Amino acid sequence: METLGSDLSGEIDPVALAAKYCHKFVNIHPFLDGNSRTSRLILNTILLKYGSCFVWFGKDAMEREDYMDISAEGFAAEAMTMQQEDMDDLPEGFKPKHHKKLARFTLKHVYKYFSIFN
Repeated sequence: METLGSDLSGEIDPVALAAKYCHKFVNIHPFLDGNSRTSRLILNTILLKYGSCFVWFGKDAMEREDYMDISAEGFAAEAMTMQQEDMDDLPEGFKPKHHKKLARFTLKHVYKYFSIFN
């Protein structure tokens, strides 16, 4: 199953989709500076496009550290997977989802912001 919370009707899970592309972008690391900020912008753009809300990571030092740790763990896990074997032949549902921890972190923030505004 590609998404965390969508059902089989083909709906898009904005949190899983946003986390996936945020994770992919930050691991490419195309810029000398600003990769994390740009990846969070991508994350929030996808969340807003699919009807969720803007989430703010890093309001305090502990939250920033959690986000950076999650990003580093995802990067390390993906790097180890790429070294172990070529997974191109695996069906999408069997490939590791290194963005899941970031998706859970994002979802926690989405719920937090929804509870503030409701």
